[in-house]
Amino acid sequence: PIITDGLVLALDAGLVPSYPRSGKDWLGLRGGIHGTLENGPTFNSNGYIDFEPVDDSVTFSPSNGAGISQEFSVSSLVNCADVAATAGNNIVSKNGPYFMRIKNSVVRFNVLAGGSWLFQNGTTTLSDDIWYNLAMVYDGVNWKGYINGELEFSTPKIGTITSNATLFVGYTTSAGEQAGFNGGISSVLIYDKALTSSEVLQNYYQAPIVTDGLVYAI
Repeated sequence: PIITDGLVLALDAGLVPSYPRSGKDWLGLRGGIHGTLENGPTFNSNGYIDFEPVDDSVTFSPSNGAGISQEFSVSSLVNCADVAATAGNNIVSKNGPYFMRIKNSVVRFNVLAGGSWLFQNGTTTLSDDIWYNLAMVYDGVNWKGYINGELEFSTPKIGTITSNATLFVGYTTSAGEQAGFNGGISSVLIYDKALTSSEVLQNYYQAPIVTDGLVYAI
């Protein structure tokens, strides 16, 4: 049901092969990348990993796994308990070439390309304790953000990606906005290609449904 072309990391706490319901191993379903729960994140039987906003994190072996080249896409299904936190809620990061977080009640997606960062905040005000599918896409020319399959912003950004730093979920030790995530993270998908808008929508609905003219869906 999800797009698999270009998929280099797939974490899904709701699937037993990815999280076996106990222990510290969160296993990637693609790419042979192994995640380890550090400092106390816990599994919730509803199918997500619960993080406290101190130093709970998922670290990976290899630490710089899920590397990307000139294009990439990252998506995650999250439920944040404090979207208004000014320190931010880190979801996924490789510093660089990207960060994904919630800060001051909006999404905050960042990309490092061409030797400089582009920090882009969303316009939709998020709410506490609501599940959101967040996605960010870079194609070497434009930087795009999506919430629940819908385009949140599209900003020009041209440049070469030169970094594939340590991968973290739920926290980052890297300098700058390194606050931990407060709430649940159910899944993380990382691609080494730029997803199209229809592919982002398919990942949200997890089925290739007809969306033309669609005005209501539960």
